[in-house]
Amino acid sequence: MNTYARSLTLGAALVLAALVALLLGAAPTVPNTPPAVAQAKPAVITPAPPEKIAPPPAPITFADPDGQELVLEDLSVRAAIHGMLSLTELELRFRNPQSRRIEGRFTCTLPPNAAISRFAKEVNGQLMEGEVVERLRANQVYESFLHQMRDPALLEQDQGNRFSARIFPIEGGATVRLLLSYTALLPMHDGVRTYSLPLRGMSKVNKLTFRGFVTPVPTQQASGELTTSSAQVTSFDQTDWTPDRDIVLTLKNEDAPSARILRSGDFYVAALRPNIAKRNLTSAPSRWRFYIDTSASSAEGAPHRIRAIEQILAALPPTDDVQLVAFDQEIVPLANGFATEISQHAGDLLRARLFLGGTDLGALFADAAKSAKSDPSRAIVIASDLVPTLGSTASNEVKSAIASIPPNAVVHALVLGSREDAQTAKALVAGRGRVVRVPFTDSLAARARDAASDLRRPLGVSLDIDDADAEWVYPSHFDDVAAGDELLVLGKVKAGGDPKVAPIPVTRVASQFAPLLEREAYRAYLDYLAEREANEPSDAVRRALATEQVRVSVAQRVVIPRTTMLVLESEWDYQRFGLDRRALSAILTIEAGGIGRVDRRGTEQQIATPVVPPPAPQVKTFRRERAATAPPAAMMQSPVSQPTDEEDGDVQGVAGGVEGGVEGGVAGGVVGGVAGGVISGVPSPEAAPAPAEAPMMIASESARRDAPRPVTIAEPPPPPVPPPPPAARIAEQKREADWTHPARPTREQIAELQAKLKADPRDRELYNQLSEALGAWGEWDDVRSLALRWQPYDPENPQVYEVLGLADEQLGNESEAARAFASLIEVAPAKTELLQRAGLLLLRAHRAKLAETPLRKALEVRPDRANGYRHLALMLWRDGRIEEAARVLESATEQNFPQWYGNVQRVIHEELGYVYRAWLKKDPSRREEIAQRAHDHSVDLDRNDALRVTLAWETDANDVDLHVVDPSGEECYYSHKDTKSGLSLYEDITQGLGPEVVRTSKLERGTYHIGVRYFAAGPMGISRGLVVVMRDDTIDIEPFRLVQGGGDIRYLTGVKVK
Repeated sequence: MNTYARSLTLGAALVLAALVALLLGAAPTVPNTPPAVAQAKPAVITPAPPEKIAPPPAPITFADPDGQELVLEDLSVRAAIHGMLSLTELELRFRNPQSRRIEGRFTCTLPPNAAISRFAKEVNGQLMEGEVVERLRANQVYESFLHQMRDPALLEQDQGNRFSARIFPIEGGATVRLLLSYTALLPMHDGVRTYSLPLRGMSKVNKLTFRGFVTPVPTQQASGELTTSSAQVTSFDQTDWTPDRDIVLTLKNEDAPSARILRSGDFYVAALRPNIAKRNLTSAPSRWRFYIDTSASSAEGAPHRIRAIEQILAALPPTDDVQLVAFDQEIVPLANGFATEISQHAGDLLRARLFLGGTDLGALFADAAKSAKSDPSRAIVIASDLVPTLGSTASNEVKSAIASIPPNAVVHALVLGSREDAQTAKALVAGRGRVVRVPFTDSLAARARDAASDLRRPLGVSLDIDDADAEWVYPSHFDDVAAGDELLVLGKVKAGGDPKVAPIPVTRVASQFAPLLEREAYRAYLDYLAEREANEPSDAVRRALATEQVRVSVAQRVVIPRTTMLVLESEWDYQRFGLDRRALSAILTIEAGGIGRVDRRGTEQQIATPVVPPPAPQVKTFRRERAATAPPAAMMQSPVSQPTDEEDGDVQGVAGGVEGGVEGGVAGGVVGGVAGGVISGVPSPEAAPAPAEAPMMIASESARRDAPRPVTIAEPPPPPVPPPPPAARIAEQKREADWTHPARPTREQIAELQAKLKADPRDRELYNQLSEALGAWGEWDDVRSLALRWQPYDPENPQVYEVLGLADEQLGNESEAARAFASLIEVAPAKTELLQRAGLLLLRAHRAKLAETPLRKALEVRPDRANGYRHLALMLWRDGRIEEAARVLESATEQNFPQWYGNVQRVIHEELGYVYRAWLKKDPSRREEIAQRAHDHSVDLDRNDALRVTLAWETDANDVDLHVVDPSGEECYYSHKDTKSGLSLYEDITQGLGPEVVRTSKLERGTYHIGVRYFAAGPMGISRGLVVVMRDDTIDIEPFRLVQGGGDIRYLTGVKVK
């Protein structure tokens, strides 16, 4: 990822105060900044000269889990355009520059309103096509392969129009070939269609080729020209090129008819250009309230974002009255003043605010509604990608929050850059504003001036579209329609009917483009269903609509947030996991004559009959060779019932043993809490029936969320691991714990790190090492400064924000610490373990209400993760919502988790006991009810721990160990699970995530030392985790970060007993 260095200096608070005073002197004052924000030391960043502005965020990146980029050897692009229809096909070859095997992380930001249609990966010299699969099920299959060191790939929708893929394994020095296709509609504006391929901001491409194929529709003349912002070409080839521009294809058709309908089968697309008179600019707004998104997602491309805001404000009439407000998880007024004055200082104010935190759209829309009611003449502009990450995040909740804004208010959405949630933007401005986009191109200044003009232009007309012979049409309503605009409407006619959307003849689309029109129609149908779901008040109807979306998505290969594209190693693997391959006939590709389908009917017939599985691959395992130790006596006496062999035979799920697989999809519904399950292809006849619904609910105070149903988990067991030689085991057990004091580097070592960082300011590992070194000396001001220097280079690295948050905690900057920790949600919205980490860090920072959103989201997305239940329950318990915490853990007792978790049910039942005892203490009047619930869930209310230490980490398929040394110096860990003082390690979890638990029922005087060790990395890089220390009513949360497998033990904390 290309990033850019910005000089950063810490200024005195007096400088910022003087600046704000200067601004406020020119206009009525605004409320003071909240005290919590004022505590943070302001950072004043000197803006770079315009000619040195950093490149924008890259539309395509590929890196390892630690963020080191792979080399893009070859990018071959083909585009096919037929009127308003377009298909883009990217073939990419990346090389792993490292000598070790890695898991790669691929990201791609699509143009607005584009949709993925194909994802394939080369495996053993053959291109394996991805299948659209319900999201939870796809993740479970992927992880099953990951644990077996196999060859899967998984593509998911991250935020809005951004997609990411996990690809494993990538051997050292090896090349990865990917193929990605997407479709997009190209509406005409003033007689011109524009096709754009985003490239600007990407790292160097060793070889780039672009070929465009334009096939005119009937009566259209091919008068287009291909440009790269500087020259007309028919193709575009480059070598060793760092893209500094996009590729743009313009198609002029000034004499196009006012209406055209293209049809294929029962589907059609209508291009309508209504005859609307141009409207003169009469009374443009002169009073404005600009809400600027300062969440962490805005840190990427921040120089361009700030520059665009400055130039938009400068392009407004100089005396316009402007209020500038920052929003993320807080709403903070920055200044009032005339537009010309605000434009000169907006950049400094935004840089001082810092781009941190999550995005709470519910709070934003509530504040906008309050402003519109109190000052209806002031136009509202919201500059944001409009992707919610905190508070109200479900589509129906966001829609309800938008409805609170008065209908007569003027509200515009200002999208800066390429990332956006187009549906939320459309709903926000419906009938009262427009969506204004400012891409970060080489013509940013001109686009910003145009944006200012668009904000002042009067709104166009609103139109409704109807077709009495259609089963559905979408969109059926258009706002802000102006002269020269073309409206694109898709629909499906009833049996025997013809399109009646306009009184004109219907043209059959060229046969080679018929598949593309049909696919766009299905995409429109999915948008139609999603819009109905967002507007639907009934939970039952919303669930039905969500289920239908997943069904159509899988059948028609259109990825939506509830589905993913999964690539497996062989045809047998797809069959083994019960994944339907019949949708392969719908794969679209680009041929010389237009659009073609990948013909895989022969493959379908081949795998329709049972096949003999290939020989089982030799599973490569990184599990250590340890002595097979018997479980502690306490485990053998656990009240949790153990499954019998017969019960084990009933938890196979989908044929092939995918963990979490359930006939027809995941029990409990699709991601987002849809109850009732989904149909994900044709269920295998050997599939076990879905388990019964869990009796408990996972509910917020409004009880609006349903509990996930039991998720059946099973996976092929790993091969047995031989124990180590007896002599090695004895030596390992008798070694002395020499790690029980935190290490602190010398001043010379710190100076050496600082010198290296000055020479190479983009080396993220140097930032990590230096931040840890400075933290060891307690120099938290310097740690904070370092994190702020680091962010512009690495704005999507969670470690940047964690380092900043930990420093802020020590400095007493509580608000900024909470914003820093919440930033993890913004930069990793689809990674459930990072969502859990963000939640527990927010809980550590005493922000339980903020912690709830990521923790609930993590559990909704992955109800098969044991830690999701545990961490949500911990948050609810510490927030005083003890009964809710009990419901969460009660639901967890009904789940069947993967075998690599070990006997996690013992951990869950004991933690449920903690919650029950806290509930009894809080409300003794419900003793009988609580005792009955404890009996029903096999929980012992009398047992307790004097000290309990629990380890969980965020990466799968790797091994992190928990070590605890008692006051006598005896160490409890995987090779010595029980000490004389009573410390006991439950189980050694060797394949990712945890939990590992060390507990004792009695304490000795002295200090208990707690540490962690990254024993084996497997395919993973850096491993982050959390240790929760429970003693009496005190709970401490200790985060850690481990760099290398096989490293030394990291000291975390000590527990002193007097």
